[in-house]
Amino acid sequence: MNKSRLTAATAVLALSLAGAVAPVSAGASDTVVQAAAYRVSLTTSTAQAVQREDRVKLTGRVSPKAPGARVTVQLQYDGKRAWRTIGTTTLKRDGSYVFKDKPVSRLDRRYRVVKPGDDSATKGVSRERAVEVFGWDWLDAR
Repeated sequence: MNKSRLTAATAVLALSLAGAVAPVSAGASDTVVQAAAYRVSLTTSTAQAVQREDRVKLTGRVSPKAPGARVTVQLQYDGKRAWRTIGTTTLKRDGSYVFKDKPVSRLDRRYRVVKPGDDSATKGVSRERAVEVFGWDWLDAR
């Protein structure tokens, strides 16, 4: 092979790896459009609850709106790494949701809401919201 051809081929290869030269077969089918992620908000009705007495109301919105779609509500106990699914709820026409939980254990917890991805956008996860849970005991039970 001629030395000038080898140098030119090396230069084209280096430029194409650096992104300076577009590939010859680039077409409309080669482009990949990545959808934006869902934005999920979450608020809790209280930061403290009493076991088996109080309800914690979780509210929020999902954007872009996906009326009728389902979101998953998850719970993580203090000191644990795993998230547990405690239920699902359906999004309203305005993209909002409501979920009610009644703590049955005294363990402090964090909540989050997950909107699975679809054709409109990729998966979105809300921020975590902590709730401190108190419980009552009969003194004679101790």
